[in-house]
Amino acid sequence: MKKAGQNKVFCLVIIRKPSKITPDDKSMTIKKGKKRKISYELPQGSTSSKITFSSSNKKIATVSSAGVVKAKKKGKYTITLRTFNGKSAKVKIKVK
Repeated sequence: MKKAGQNKVFCLVIIRKPSKITPDDKSMTIKKGKKRKISYELPQGSTSSKITFSSSNKKIATVSSAGVVKAKKKGKYTITLRTFNGKSAKVKIKVK
């Protein structure tokens, strides 16, 4: 039973799996001992419940689950970003 002045509203929200992931920077330079966050974009209307980050060489730099890179020593390596449905992108990192 409805009370006076009450209305119900229904809304259909469609969220799509991402078709790609695009880092804001394709490459970056970080000074040894410093940290920098990797930011990215997903296509409009899509979301990913989890983005994972991995480093090609943990001796040179590590990356946290939030995408924060910590430069440990000089060198070059790659960070890979991956969505829950397997879409990935790479960021080239140079540590000075």
